[in-house]
Amino acid sequence: MLKTVKKVDALSLAKVEALLLGIVYLPLGIFYTWVAPLLGDFFPGMVFGKGGVMGIAYMVVTGVVIGFLGGLVGAVFYNLIVKWVGGVKLDLE
Repeated sequence: MLKTVKKVDALSLAKVEALLLGIVYLPLGIFYTWVAPLLGDFFPGMVFGKGGVMGIAYMVVTGVVIGFLGGLVGAVFYNLIVKWVGGVKLDLE
């Protein structure tokens, strides 16, 4: 049976997106910390190689902030647009 999502709670979606992007940015931070020293001659302004753990933490915090704001804005826009075009239909069992 198809159900229509008529409204999304903005704060709950923002929290989920923040957690998801924090998890995604963790391996990216580790990767950049590992690669940055190799590219130091090409990009002398890169700080992740010298920052180590701080660079990883910066990436994770950045991901969490971007995820939270993106989820919040996305939910608000979804709730506005759904009034005109209908909602997303999901098959729930």
